[in-house]
Amino acid sequence: MSLTTESLARASSRRPWLTLGIWVLIIVAAGITSSRLLAGALTTDVAFTNQPEAKRAADLVEARFGNPGVTELFIINSPSLTIEDPRFKAEVRALQAEAQELAGDDLKRALTFYDTKDPSMVSPDRHTTLVPVVFKEAEVLADYLPEVRELAQSGPSAGDFRTRSFGAITIEDDFSTIAEEDLATGESFGIIVALIVLVIVFGAVVAGILPIAIAIGAIAVATGVTALVGQLTDFSFFVTNMISMMGLAVGIDYSLFIVSRYREERQRGRHKQDAIAAAGATASRAVFFSGMTVVLALVGMLILPTTIFRSLAAGAIFVVVAAVVASLTLLPALLGLLGDRVNSLRILRRKPAAGTEESHLFWDRITHAVMRRPVASLLVAAGLLIAASVSYFDMDTGFSGVSTLPDETRSKQAFEVLATEFTGGLNSPVETVVDGDVGAPEVRAAIERFQGLLADDPMFGPSRVQVSEGGDAALISAPLTADPSSDAATATIERVRESYVPTAFEGVGADVLVGGETAFSKDFFDLAERYTPI
Repeated sequence: MSLTTESLARASSRRPWLTLGIWVLIIVAAGITSSRLLAGALTTDVAFTNQPEAKRAADLVEARFGNPGVTELFIINSPSLTIEDPRFKAEVRALQAEAQELAGDDLKRALTFYDTKDPSMVSPDRHTTLVPVVFKEAEVLADYLPEVRELAQSGPSAGDFRTRSFGAITIEDDFSTIAEEDLATGESFGIIVALIVLVIVFGAVVAGILPIAIAIGAIAVATGVTALVGQLTDFSFFVTNMISMMGLAVGIDYSLFIVSRYREERQRGRHKQDAIAAAGATASRAVFFSGMTVVLALVGMLILPTTIFRSLAAGAIFVVVAAVVASLTLLPALLGLLGDRVNSLRILRRKPAAGTEESHLFWDRITHAVMRRPVASLLVAAGLLIAASVSYFDMDTGFSGVSTLPDETRSKQAFEVLATEFTGGLNSPVETVVDGDVGAPEVRAAIERFQGLLADDPMFGPSRVQVSEGGDAALISAPLTADPSSDAATATIERVRESYVPTAFEGVGADVLVGGETAFSKDFFDLAERYTPI
């Protein structure tokens, strides 16, 4: 017997308990896999798979200056004491010692103003200071979260002191927590609304529950596959949102087709098995080709050379395939077990016989109107689609930076202190790396000109220069005065690359690359804009 959607439906419905048992085992295995492996498979990191300028700059910095590590800023404030007070100094030193004890070998350094005498580490009113704690680079930032939390809690917070933490580790934790909470809320709300709509459409509670059960099963399986594949390659933490969103959409949609067709065939008098087979030969076949079309469309996202797009595409593909397979096998098995009980728990009035014109008056009228005027209908529909697509050319793209977080989050509160007392982008400066003989007079002069241009730009705070041990590279770090993910901050990268660098380094024998988090964002948006039309 050839493998077709009809044959799958017949086989699944004839052995419903075996099919259901296999699916239960798969879903349980996926749940265990997800609970144990999913956390380690997800990351907030967004990486390129090609070589834009920001990535080349980061690679050069690491080659000449070593791995920069992961920096978490601890902000210590006292409304009544200044940094000159011995008690203030004692509290700062205690945090520094605690960091060295907690982090152990994972710590690169923990510096204070008392070590460096760097005025940028102290607020103008001298009531607040920064303690940068730099950890060694980690594959998973969350590995350092316990240390960061304990430092923030054990830091000076009693009486006249308050300690806050800000950095990649804290930001990732806040975004992950909010994403998980929003995902749970969205799923609950979406499922409730979908159930209400399906029950109204089918006129029966059991028939309305079936598509949601298929969608939830597909989501569970896709999440398990993601956790498993994630042991080989990291996925963006947004992948769970994509799986839930797409899983509910296609799982409900595909099941709705098949259940509707099955009920119509039963209304026409077909035997249960024949009705399932007829639904398999028609609705299931449409579901299969619809699902494969969706998968092929999602494959287009894989050409974008960034890990976040590839993660979203992979997650969506996993859940669409799972939804298609569940619709072609698990759903016929459930229909085989339920039979006419799929119409149990009826609500509202009794509906006209399914599959008759009286059962779909609204859609029947629309279909006949379109068929009578096909050219006019085509022009109207195409015109509406073209009008909707115009929004693509005026789309506002960007990352959800720390300024978009709720006010009660730790990162947002710490960022506001940094923005008010110091510089908002102090933890993620624009980093311009100069590759050449930085000891040469013309290169030194160019660096000074470049720093002067940055100093005249209100978007930048005071810049500093670090020279590599071999004297063959210089790193010019300039903090931003805005959220590094904001549009205003991103616009500075274009200004630096196209104006400041050519002006300062024209005719100088050195290669200059602009990097840092904000430059990374700029390159990401440029790549997305270039590849999305394709």
